[in-house]
Amino acid sequence: YQRRVHGDADRNSVVVLVNAAEEWLETDGEAVAAVEYNAKLEEVQKAIQDGVPGLEKELQRQAEEKAKKDAEWEIEAKKAQAEIKKEPRTNEERLKFAEERKEQGNKMFKEEHYQECMTRYVQALAYLSDLYNPDDSEQKKKRDDMSFSIYLNISAAAVKCGYAQKAVDNCNKALEINPKAPKAFFRKGQALVAKKDFEDAKKVLSQALELAPGDKAIEREMVNLQKKKKKKKKTN
Repeated sequence: YQRRVHGDADRNSVVVLVNAAEEWLETDGEAVAAVEYNAKLEEVQKAIQDGVPGLEKELQRQAEEKAKKDAEWEIEAKKAQAEIKKEPRTNEERLKFAEERKEQGNKMFKEEHYQECMTRYVQALAYLSDLYNPDDSEQKKKRDDMSFSIYLNISAAAVKCGYAQKAVDNCNKALEINPKAPKAFFRKGQALVAKKDFEDAKKVLSQALELAPGDKAIEREMVNLQKKKKKKKKTN
């Protein structure tokens, strides 16, 4: 919702309330009973609604928009399921089917349908694994390049779903294909941060920076890592 709030004052007030709630959750939230947790949630929701005019109407609009997108994706899912029955017979068809599944997954990721996009990515990998003559240099390159990209996409979606270990595992598969890819180390570092494995995350992100010095995204993740480490120390 923060992206749709009108005016810096409204946006800042929401950010302050959300940050305060996150800090409470990380320091006290894990130790409280469900009743107290729900009461805190209602308190934050009421504070945001009171502080931002028009919030309820905007949330309703977003809910209707999401319901519409969900209905559209249900139709797409049925179409994709029907297409699965058309088994490819040649390597060209397998590559084509894999690319189509990957693109479907990418589109779903952008629409925040993370579980569904991972299903499409796994389907794409299945088609790639069925390629004949994997020693053929051109086909192997196409397979490896696409597989590398898909593993990292699965990792990104898995982090969004809270599957940190699944994200790490897929980054490792990407690194088996390209052991010197900074993007793979970066994504693995993000997954380790999500897993709260801060020491390993620092090592992996440092490797990413060695391969891509000055990369702003990696540097920001290092800063994020330090913030989360400090918060963890406060709770111990």
